[in-house]
Amino acid sequence: MVSMSSLHSLTAEIHGGMLTLAFACIVAVAASQVIVAYKKWFPGALVDLATKVRGYAEATGYVAAVGGLIGMFLSTYTGMYAWPLEDLLVPEDVRNKITLTVFSMALWS
Repeated sequence: MVSMSSLHSLTAEIHGGMLTLAFACIVAVAASQVIVAYKKWFPGALVDLATKVRGYAEATGYVAAVGGLIGMFLSTYTGMYAWPLEDLLVPEDVRNKITLTVFSMALWS
């Protein structure tokens, strides 16, 4: 049987990685939009590449953002059952992690 602390570590890494990927895709889409909007100042090959990147990065960003949010909820759920309540609310660094997770959920939702 897999322990809840192991599942919590796994889901915490998954949501962190997926939300980072989503942010990178947002930046790539924004850069591609600028290149396509000012295409007369950029080489044609770069404009074609920006068009392709924009299509793939946008779809990847949506999937990563949704997966990151689902992973964040799973991480919160497994974290609640991995440790006793006293271990969650007493240490200051754990409270900071919980606050950061709640802020991330509000930001990405």
